[in-house]
Amino acid sequence: MADEQGWIRKEDVLYPESIVTELRAQVQQLTQQREHLLHRLVAQELRAVESMSVANKQKAVLGQFQQSHGRYKTPEYNSWNGIIQRCTNPKSQNWHRYGGRGIRVCSEWLDFETFLRDMGEKPGPGYSIDRIDNDGNYEPGNCRWVTHKENCANRGKRPGTSRFKGVSLVKASGKWRAQIGSGKNKKHIGTFETEELASAAYDAARGAK
Repeated sequence: MADEQGWIRKEDVLYPESIVTELRAQVQQLTQQREHLLHRLVAQELRAVESMSVANKQKAVLGQFQQSHGRYKTPEYNSWNGIIQRCTNPKSQNWHRYGGRGIRVCSEWLDFETFLRDMGEKPGPGYSIDRIDNDGNYEPGNCRWVTHKENCANRGKRPGTSRFKGVSLVKASGKWRAQIGSGKNKKHIGTFETEELASAAYDAARGAK
């Protein structure tokens, strides 16, 4: 408090009022600078977090999953991770066949627990995930566990080719030709309305050999 004009008493000591006022101003200025610096540091930390790449965020989430979930690296998890990679990661080897041509993983299946609940465990070690509609997405109702042979039969094929061995399209007639053997040993079995009938004839011819 002011004791005499131009002086301020602090703990029974008189100080020049001008010096006290200047010191108070300096303390206030330092406090404001400290608060400003803290705000800047917090803002920098937030920007650093926001600038994390998607890959790093996915890696962090995967790390948490690995530590907390007992099914990490199970066959079902590996299948789930495979469809996530080929549908969302342009650097994936098979991106052009999946995400690159519009195949997506439904939002619910971005969570492994939901995927496992809907698909269940694999029936056996030789099974993999397959889309019933080869142009459809990975989603409930369009996916199943199948053997390698069944999966190959359902894969996309080039126009004019068959998904069955020994079967080819006769473009002139639109029918399907069944042949057995190769080169000089190739034997014509017959032509059929559908590739399934041609495949059945091929299998019968192989069984009769």
